[in-house]
Amino acid sequence: MKVGEAVAEIMRREGIEILCGYPVNHLLEYAAAADIRPIIVRQERIGLHMADAISRVTSGKKIGAFCMQHGPGSENAYGGVAQAYSESVPLLVIPQGYPRRIAGIDPNYSASREMRHVAKISEHVIVPGEIANVLRRAFSNLRNGRSGPAIVEIPTDIWNDEIGNLDYTPVSTAKSGPDPADVRKAAAAILAAKRPVIYAGTGVHWAEAWPQLRKFAELLGAPVTTSLGGKSSFPENHPLSLGSGGNAVPKPVHHFIEKSDLIIGIGCSFTETNFGIKFPDHAIRADRRLVRVEQWLPLRHPLLAHRDDLGHHILRIAIGLDGLRQLADQRIECQARVAHQADGTDDVLVQVVWIERGVDEFLPLGN
Repeated sequence: MKVGEAVAEIMRREGIEILCGYPVNHLLEYAAAADIRPIIVRQERIGLHMADAISRVTSGKKIGAFCMQHGPGSENAYGGVAQAYSESVPLLVIPQGYPRRIAGIDPNYSASREMRHVAKISEHVIVPGEIANVLRRAFSNLRNGRSGPAIVEIPTDIWNDEIGNLDYTPVSTAKSGPDPADVRKAAAAILAAKRPVIYAGTGVHWAEAWPQLRKFAELLGAPVTTSLGGKSSFPENHPLSLGSGGNAVPKPVHHFIEKSDLIIGIGCSFTETNFGIKFPDHAIRADRRLVRVEQWLPLRHPLLAHRDDLGHHILRIAIGLDGLRQLADQRIECQARVAHQADGTDDVLVQVVWIERGVDEFLPLGN
């Protein structure tokens, strides 16, 4: 089997169905022969955004893939890779590299070297027989932990090299969850809060935890705002929705964040950015990424969860204490949050919601 055939076959086994690309990159022909649909673009960054979209709209179930030519093609692609990295999008990027004998000669551009700082993993294939190991490491990084681009630069002089039979098994996904004791502490803090606010991020989309988030919010009667990336993770026509916020925020978002005594972050990073909401420091965070978290905010009860299990752990928190069970069983009326304007009139920002569900519907996921 040739290197190009092996790369295409590994991609097929890993579930990749579409390869966006800008020629010349010989992987496009090998992918087509392996029944992976090639889509040719007119500009590299656009192709990366298309691959990025494949990962996003499938919540990472399908990995977007992009390939491009060496030199200027790889240079043009840098911005798209950097954006995927900043937004934690799993993306397989396979630049064609210069022939090995001139790859390190200035000014020849090395994608694996120059993109290393905006990628989760970046490797330059030197030995053809190592292609399976290189791609195994790439897909393992794409499917585990915090997501981001994986760069695999393949020199143009090795595509047709023979490597023998391919021995490759698709990578597994390792899952993790918070310590039950930490879940109980988080639930206790939520119970003690008088004015909690839920902040939902992009992680809710990756986890497909939309129904769990809604049930959690309704159980607490807590208003919900989202990051720009988390927009639509909670229905904005719901009475508890405050809308989404960034550098500019709607009045309800500003009001409830400022008046809150507890911020419950779900699938978010609380990253300090001009494109995000400014938060006080009373935060609980349930997410799958714990590295570098507290450089942004001192968190009271950080909970680590794999993205596929995020919804499960949301409900674990919801039924973590008998007090929450009692709240659900008693069907307590959620109080409307009211902002008093200077003229004394009431500006009702969140309507009254009745919790009509008992806790039993939450129990199957809370064992």
